Amino acid sequence: MDSETNNTATRRDWFDRFGQGIMSAIFISIPVCFVIVAVYYCIFHTNNFNVSDIPVLVLSMALLTGLVLYVRHRRTMLRERTLIIIAFSILNIAMTVSLASFRTIPASDYKVIYETAAEMADGGFSAAGLPEGDYMSVYNYQLGISAFVSLIFRVFGVGMLPLQIFSMLLINLTCYLTYVITRRHLNSRAAAFALLLICTFYPILISVNQFSNQHIGAVLILVVLLLLEKDKWHWWLLAGFVAGVLNVLRPMGILLVLTAVTYGLYLTIGRKRRRIVHIVLFILPYVAVVKTVDRVLLDNDYITMSLDQRRLPYAKYYEGVVGYYNAKDIVGSDDFTVDELNQKSKERIISELTGHPALCISYITTKMIRYLGEMDWKVVHTYNHDNAIHESQPVRGMIMFGWGEYIVAALLAITGFQMWKRRHDIDAFQIFYIGNTLVYFFIEAFSSYRYESYPIFMMYAGIGLYYIITRKDPQAQR
Repeated sequence: MDSETNNTATRRDWFDRFGQGIMSAIFISIPVCFVIVAVYYCIFHTNNFNVSDIPVLVLSMALLTGLVLYVRHRRTMLRERTLIIIAFSILNIAMTVSLASFRTIPASDYKVIYETAAEMADGGFSAAGLPEGDYMSVYNYQLGISAFVSLIFRVFGVGMLPLQIFSMLLINLTCYLTYVITRRHLNSRAAAFALLLICTFYPILISVNQFSNQHIGAVLILVVLLLLEKDKWHWWLLAGFVAGVLNVLRPMGILLVLTAVTYGLYLTIGRKRRRIVHIVLFILPYVAVVKTVDRVLLDNDYITMSLDQRRLPYAKYYEGVVGYYNAKDIVGSDDFTVDELNQKSKERIISELTGHPALCISYITTKMIRYLGEMDWKVVHTYNHDNAIHESQPVRGMIMFGWGEYIVAALLAITGFQMWKRRHDIDAFQIFYIGNTLVYFFIEAFSSYRYESYPIFMMYAGIGLYYIITRKDPQAQR
């Protein structure tokens, strides 16, 4: 009996050390990658970042550091309720000012989703009638979020304002859930600090103008992870249902399935808490939701194949391990079918991995340095359609300010996680964060893709701020 208990403890300790070691490596990599990116841009890409941008970057970091020191000095004067009120006030005032200041129109992928949703709401959309090379025909998984947006348009009318108000609501929910998960993992004081950090984080504030499936994805992911930490089977059943809804709107459901399976096996093998039935009960509603929605969308001619299927599955892998995806260069001509492009992409990936592995490794390394350390380009992605905005507003300064916030938060997250892991096992949030980072080794990665990881990132930053201010070793107070 003692031998079995010792073996279980050994397996658990090994998994904890391995998983938390990866988390530590990711957090520590962020400021390292930041320095590499900043120096590289200063030398080779001054249009992205140059010496003249340093004062704004330093100012943002100085302001945040000053805020930390002020709160630390005046900690007896600032109650948790005061911090919460300040945080949500800053968040909503800043988003309101952003919405009032910028005339945002749908751009890039957002534009295609917007126009498709408008067609669906008007009753004029037919998936079967899409040309073979059409964006929605190739990237069919975007039809789920398009159908959802069309429901908003049917109720409130076609326009950006209903989507922006919905984005505002979702961002508030994301920030509130960040508070909830931090309070659950440590205490309400640390949760208030995490809330303050995420409510003043510029890349999240500015994203309100352009609705994306990342907004709703972040909320649903946090709900699923919270449910997975509960013991009763019915919570895992509900988590599977929510994960299925997520997969319809943003194709990240498989990552949550892997998170649930990994976490369930960890609890079963390492903690002697039976979770095999829980895993099955998670997967069943997940599959049921995905298949049911597929059937509804097929019946309404919104899709011609399952949202889980990919018409061009190797495109993201090509950009993940080879480089920029140019269909003409891959096929070698202007005349090709989607199937031919897909086959050529597969052949090219295999050829590059086997024939030039060093180049692939170099590309992946560079891509991940940019993903972890680069400024969040969501601002540019939101406003790249209107040069007047860049001419009349300090967009570059906004980007630099958000970059500075990100690095200060990373330093706080390093501190918070190192203190927190001393007394806690690995959990579903860490498993998801690891998976949601490592997956970008294999597929395309942009800094704006960090959005769904920000709440967990800010949770540990809030714990770090709590430790610095109180000088207490974090202990769970649930």
